[in-house]
Parts: sequence; structure tokens; C-alpha cells
Amino acid sequence: SFARAIMARSSGAKVPVIGIPTTAYPTPAARPANSRLSCERLAHDFGITPRPWEAMLDEVMALYQA
Repeated sequence: SFARAIMARSSGAKVPVIGIPTTAYPTPAARPANSRLSCERLAHDFGITPRPWEAMLDEVMALYQA
């Protein structure tokens, strides 16, 4: 998960991240089963292919751990 990846890269205190299912966090609106976004049209229309989120997270974390 994103939160676990942040903590794994953190140089500060190690805090366990405990995941919970969506059903344990009730909201007024129903969430879709799959809410991931596709970047296919972005790549096709503009020639932009985003880098993997892990690489971008490493870059951002390096900026704030300096």
C-alpha cells in the first residue's frame, strides 16, 4: 500500500501501518470495485507515459529527507 511504502522509505520513527478493508470505513457513497485510472489515452494522445508511482515516491522522499 502507499502508506506502507512511505513508512518503509522513512528515516524517522517506524510506525506500523495496519490496513483495513473498505467495509470497515463506512461512507455515504458506495465505492466502485475498481477505481484505478488508465493512462492509455494520455500516452496515446500526448505521448506522456507516467513513471511508476514507486519511482516517483522515491524521488519525493529524497527531497524531504535531505
